[in-house]
Amino acid sequence: MAMSYGLPVVATATAVEGMHVRAGAGIADADVLVADTPADFAAAILRAYGDEKLWNMLSENGLANVSKHFSFEAARTALKSILP
Repeated sequence: MAMSYGLPVVATATAVEGMHVRAGAGIADADVLVADTPADFAAAILRAYGDEKLWNMLSENGLANVSKHFSFEAARTALKSILP
């Protein structure tokens, strides 16, 4: 839900399963940052908060991901492909 409002997301690997995201701190066009330990989670949050370019990239890419995979238009397209 946070991603749909343009907020950068830090999540666990389990949380992003099935979300069609490009995850990772080293990916030039990541949609989310993934962290599985409390220390890594806190570090990822601080990194996103302290890096305006990263914040904006995660925000923009997250919005695009939601639009592409979870919008009403995406649902309409999926339904049209499976219903006669």
